[in-house]
Order: sequence, then C-alpha cells, then structure tokens
Amino acid sequence: PAVIVARVAEGADVHGEPVGLVVAVTELAGIDPQLLDGAARVDLIRSWERVLAMVAGEQQRALASVAEATASFGLPGIEARHEVAACAASRAGHRGGAHRGRAGVDRAAR
Repeated sequence: PAVIVARVAEGADVHGEPVGLVVAVTELAGIDPQLLDGAARVDLIRSWERVLAMVAGEQQRALASVAEATASFGLPGIEARHEVAACAASRAGHRGGAHRGRAGVDRAAR
C-alpha cells in the first residue's frame, strides 16, 4: 500500500505516466491508513490532496462549460454563476433539487 500511496502522491505511475482521478480514487479508497507507517500516512494525506485538486480542476471544466452554454444563448457569462448558485442552493434544501437549478439554461436551450 505504501508504494501505491507514494505513486499517487507524486502523481505518476511506475511508467512515469500521470495518475488519473479515477485510478487515484480507486487505489486510495482501498487503503487502510492504520496499515501504513508514519511517512506513508503523510503521503496518503498528500495523495488525497492531489485527488481534491484533480476534482477541483474537473469542477472548473464543468463551470466553464456552463458559462459557455450561457453565453451561447446570448446571456452574459456572469449568468452562469447565478445558475450554479441556484443549483447549489436548491441541492442544499432538497436532495433532488439540482435539476431545478439548471432550469434557466435548460429553458434557454429550447
């Protein structure tokens, strides 16, 4: 497990290829921190931080796509921020509410 953790922490597999998000999560999720020594536990934290950074990057790609879709309907890109905020607010109050937050973009697409 320590070797896997170190590879994910460094961001490269044994062949020097980047470790992707799905592989990183899959590998790390099965590791029991109690089985690691102190240095490997720190690497485990670094690995999860790398995963969080990859997730944030994917989220930014998704946000950019909402801004692009909003702009393609003749609305200012800033309107995308309102769509995302509405989605987040509706999710906070209702588990299935994420669909309501997209209503403006969905309506504009029709």
